[in-house]
Amino acid sequence: MTGAIRDEETFDLRILKFLETAGVSSQRELEQAVAKAIAAGTIGGTETMVAPMRLQIPVLQLGARFDAEVKLQQPLAHKPEPSGRSGRHVDFSCPHSSRIDKAWRQLVDTMSPYLSDPW
Repeated sequence: MTGAIRDEETFDLRILKFLETAGVSSQRELEQAVAKAIAAGTIGGTETMVAPMRLQIPVLQLGARFDAEVKLQQPLAHKPEPSGRSGRHVDFSCPHSSRIDKAWRQLVDTMSPYLSDPW
């Protein structure tokens, strides 16, 4: 090629497919590592961890580093008082949106400079 991508739409779709694969695989690895560390008592499950990532494509001489944090627990916005019913467990945690949606949005936001047309 002479500096231009012949099929921009296909290129963009393939980048998104790559990001989806990388994101889902990374999430699976992270979830397994966190579960193992909690089970071993290495972490308590409420930590915020630094999670640097590196994207390397040697043929493009691309080596990009992305620094992010992984928060294992969101702080509660409001913790209501118990209803007074004794003997029953009441869950006071806040509803959480999908972890996959959050991780995907963070990955796409982080990678967005690389998804635009550099040519």
